[in-house]
Amino acid sequence: MQRIICALITCSILAGCAPAEQDSETAQSTAQALDVTATSGLTKMQGPILSTFTEEFYRQQDTTFYYDSVKIGYDGLSGDTITVGLPTLDAFIRRYGLYPGSEKVAKYYNRGDLGIGRDMHCVDFSHSTGEVACYVKNYFAGDDDSEFSFGLSNNIAFANMNAHRHFATVAMVFRKYATDSLNRVFFVVFNEEDKRANAAALDRVGVQFAAAFQGGLNPSGFGTPGQDFNNHIPSNCISCHGGQLYNTTNGISNEPRNDNKNQIGSLFLPFDLDQFDYDSTHPRDENAFRDLNKIVWNVAANSQQQDHNGSVRKQINLWYNNNGGGNLTGNFTQAVPEDWSSPQGSAVYTNVVRSACRNCHMTNNNPALHFDKESEFKAELGRTVRDLCSYAMPHSLQSLRQFWQSNQPLDLANYIENLDGGSNPTFASLASQLRSCGPGDVATLDPPLIVSTQGLL
Repeated sequence: MQRIICALITCSILAGCAPAEQDSETAQSTAQALDVTATSGLTKMQGPILSTFTEEFYRQQDTTFYYDSVKIGYDGLSGDTITVGLPTLDAFIRRYGLYPGSEKVAKYYNRGDLGIGRDMHCVDFSHSTGEVACYVKNYFAGDDDSEFSFGLSNNIAFANMNAHRHFATVAMVFRKYATDSLNRVFFVVFNEEDKRANAAALDRVGVQFAAAFQGGLNPSGFGTPGQDFNNHIPSNCISCHGGQLYNTTNGISNEPRNDNKNQIGSLFLPFDLDQFDYDSTHPRDENAFRDLNKIVWNVAANSQQQDHNGSVRKQINLWYNNNGGGNLTGNFTQAVPEDWSSPQGSAVYTNVVRSACRNCHMTNNNPALHFDKESEFKAELGRTVRDLCSYAMPHSLQSLRQFWQSNQPLDLANYIENLDGGSNPTFASLASQLRSCGPGDVATLDPPLIVSTQGLL
């Protein structure tokens, strides 16, 4: 079996690893032999499992009800529904005026999150209609519609981008003048033909499930076939953008009920330029990203109830000289919150929290999980180690493999062990647990080969 054993303290995600042993089996067969039932990607459902196909059926049906219910008017109550008014990406572009001259555009490879190419377009009409709209075309970074679609190669993603071969487009709208907190932000997905779609696979388990579900077959390959993965809208989006589903019968709920027609409280996410890759055709455009981050800041400023503790705005202010994206400083990697200013805190924030946790946690419905402050992070160390060792976090599969294929676990274990001067037995126990749990048999797709690390912290 072609296999790589990597010592995490010496092998970085960018450099890759040298193979320790090889034979004639393919990387694909190696990946499918690994057990990743515990791995939680963005397609992992929350809540109890009903059954293999029933669960996915109800969640996709919920998406249909969501599209049939949400209005696209500036006030959230008027105009057509998503179903009637936004049948295609072109209809979305025309409705929200996403044209050259009015839109801000950036193209990049999202190495730090999903492992795909992205062509981002946004407009900010918050000072007129109160609407902010974005859509992003997504490009596979590996074999189309397979478990190797995500994170295999940024070169493949850029080649697909140059060939205009996108696999899905995700769109998001904020309405400042929405008279109801429900659906102040809404999401809609379009397929590779730019027609509205009911599902969006955001990692390889989601792609596998979608392909098998579409064909009426049992998904196979990674973990228990089709056991607990969903690709439904908007819950797939709010996994990272924050917010909650709102059930018309039972209030806030993440369960499939056939009437999840609404969602509450989502935010646009900041763009961390150092978490992306670029190439000669798609260079790093700091001016474009500055404009996009200013849009993100404006949405958060008009959504203060959702931007708990101002976490999104605080992060952007750190990057842009406390001016909401107005002044470009280029200080992305070293922008550390004031409360993390100790040498140990600054290092673990920069090396671990920033890349593995921050971008989703800053929109969490629980402000204590934003990790704006080192004290908040310390208070959650027990849960953090538990979630890391069960592969529930990082939540994106791309982030998960980057965490376990880097120095991050060792950095975090050393940080925990040395808290309170290294004399606290609770912290010592947590550090030992993190070192011993390791990544196990997580299929990580460290390009260009599959990696199975064996707890070598």
